[in-house]
Amino acid sequence: MADKAKDDDKAVATQRVKLLSYLSGKDGSLPPGSVVDLELSEATRLIELGAAVEVKEAAADEEKKG
Repeated sequence: MADKAKDDDKAVATQRVKLLSYLSGKDGSLPPGSVVDLELSEATRLIELGAAVEVKEAAADEEKKG
């Protein structure tokens, strides 16, 4: 599912994914198992590479609680 996030007054489509491998970036790195919201294009790329899987909203809410 794609959501809309506001970033500098521009709507950006995002998708919630669960990482299957480390994700490194300018702000550090995230370990496997992290659930994050990424831009749709980046999320799609990681899913195609097998580095992430799409997370359904209800499952993501449960993971954040526990």
